[in-house]
Amino acid sequence: MNNLNKHYYYLPQIAFTAMLMGIFFSNALIQVAAVLFFLVGIWLFINKTPAASEKWMVYLIILFFLSGIISTLFSENPSVSGPAFMRHIVLFSLVPLLLLREQVKNWFSTLAVKLFITAATVVAVLAIYYHFLGAGRTTGFYGGPFTLASLMVFSIPITTGYLLSTNRLVRIALALSVLLQIFALWWSFTRSAFLALILGFFLLAFLYLRQQRVGNHQRQVWQWLMIITVPLLIIVLIFSSRDSRINPWVSPEKATTTTSDLTSGRGEILRDARHLIQEDWQIANWQAMLFGHGLRSRKILFRSQFRSWESDYLEVFINQGTVGLLLLLGIYYFFLRRVYFILQSREAHPQLWFIKGVAISALAFWLMSFLTLQIQSISSGAIFVFLYSWMIARAPVEKN
Repeated sequence: MNNLNKHYYYLPQIAFTAMLMGIFFSNALIQVAAVLFFLVGIWLFINKTPAASEKWMVYLIILFFLSGIISTLFSENPSVSGPAFMRHIVLFSLVPLLLLREQVKNWFSTLAVKLFITAATVVAVLAIYYHFLGAGRTTGFYGGPFTLASLMVFSIPITTGYLLSTNRLVRIALALSVLLQIFALWWSFTRSAFLALILGFFLLAFLYLRQQRVGNHQRQVWQWLMIITVPLLIIVLIFSSRDSRINPWVSPEKATTTTSDLTSGRGEILRDARHLIQEDWQIANWQAMLFGHGLRSRKILFRSQFRSWESDYLEVFINQGTVGLLLLLGIYYFFLRRVYFILQSREAHPQLWFIKGVAISALAFWLMSFLTLQIQSISSGAIFVFLYSWMIARAPVEKN
């Protein structure tokens, strides 16, 4: 039994590293890591009690997982819904990490942070390379522009936070990394990502001014300027664009794009959703209203170039019904509660502004969830797992 226990505590470290590298380099590696986490998570949940501060998130993730199973069973086409269940397996990876909270603290080491930033920089360089090869909207090692945008929104605040937390000459290299990541994000042309980072960094700048104490004034000014530079650079790029979908000051007649749909298809998606919800209500389809139409419901029910509902909330509501939506809101509540605690904390902490960078990344993740799939995609679901784990592993101690 001791050997078995040792294996179940060793496997999560392998899965942890595999998922972290998978986020940057391979969707398949994320899925392999998620399966490992799932096997370990089941065993841990049976044999280990979650900490009081994390039990609600553990139970919500498990119930959300079960909601996905129920919606798949009720789906009009389970063979289409079934493969999408990997999203829930990826999200379930948070369960073993919460149950192994003390061990996870050691995994988010300085070496892991450096590995993270190096990987983000490599992806950014590749994305910029693809742009200069002529890609209309650049990408990373896998996925499309939205995958790259989510990844850069994940990495830019954390890299910036690490930059602000160090006094070494490595700051020049970190500043260059941030700049490369911003341009990689820019050439993905993902508006929800731009908006999320602008709002997140302006909030961080505001908190910085509000919470600064008497100290090294020169260093404080430099740090604040670094924070404010990120959103200002994105804003300058936005207003220099000739694409009316990005720059609100450019009229469609003068734009370089021939696309007239400024919603990028979301208007059609919302009309379809409204029609489906009204139909369910009129025929009293309580099963669908409570448990949804099944995963990948849009692909099953509508012939369209848009294969998802382009929003975590709409995706979950139609796929998993009211039950699934309530569970998702609960998950985001505890996620944002953790973000709030970190951002308002003034506790002395050697890497407080780095941790605030993680929290801003988490806040930006949530802001994007209204206009794209976050928890409900494989790569961004893995990002959610890492963000929450990072916040509980390295944040100041929360006082009850």
